[in-house]
Amino acid sequence: MIDIFNKKFLIFIIGIVIIIIVAISLLQSLDFRPQINQGAITEARELEISLNNLSLTPINDNEIKAQTTFNVYNPNKGTIILENIAYNILLNNTRILSGEIGHKTEGFVDTQEGIYPIIGNTTMTNLKDEKIISKDNRIAPVWNKILDNSSKFQINGNFAYKQTSSFQGSGGEVDFQLIYP
Repeated sequence: MIDIFNKKFLIFIIGIVIIIIVAISLLQSLDFRPQINQGAITEARELEISLNNLSLTPINDNEIKAQTTFNVYNPNKGTIILENIAYNILLNNTRILSGEIGHKTEGFVDTQEGIYPIIGNTTMTNLKDEKIISKDNRIAPVWNKILDNSSKFQINGNFAYKQTSSFQGSGGEVDFQLIYP
């Protein structure tokens, strides 16, 4: 009777050991790394910026209100954080306006106000800035052309972005040049 009990116990122990070995090998073959935002871990493609609108409204003979509206498209799978857009508007190679939307963050302590998260494959629209253009000697040669509907404006500048995902962070600055309209 003791021999039968010992054989059953031995078979039971061998069965448990086999089950544990199979379970361990199955668990090792599974990938438990987080799959959230995996597309963002690869190198980010550049954001695409466009000037949606440049609204110029005369205030008086020496001042014009200018409102710029940018759109920024994120062609990546993951979210990208647009920190700022710094730009110049030129007419006939004369800078008539400079502006900035947002601000660059300085680590985790800095405020998150003025930064723009752009979800993958979406466009952030209506990033606006409003400035006053004042007539001075530098702008005088092109002053009468600013409000001319046939004028073509050159817009140049750069934008800064950050990509953060799964303990990794990257980012950079991208220069741009646009013609409007």
